[in-house]
Amino acid sequence: MALIAGVVGYLVTIYFVLQPSFAKAFDNWMISLLLWMSPWPAWFWPTSSSKRRGHIDVEELYREPERSAYGDVNWGGSRRSWRA
Repeated sequence: MALIAGVVGYLVTIYFVLQPSFAKAFDNWMISLLLWMSPWPAWFWPTSSSKRRGHIDVEELYREPERSAYGDVNWGGSRRSWRA
């Protein structure tokens, strides 16, 4: 994975350097990152702070989904299926 990330980073850097305006190309790239990454904390922060209060019982994570307090993967994305 590190090798893939290094190759991609190298190619992106070469792309930026070869652009007529490095600053504009870099700015556009940063904006594209912001657009797809910004909704994630908007979902994660309220979910983790209200439901789990920031504490996770690691042992519960490794139990069978039927017996774990966290349950199984919530494929539907509904908050109703979460167990406290």
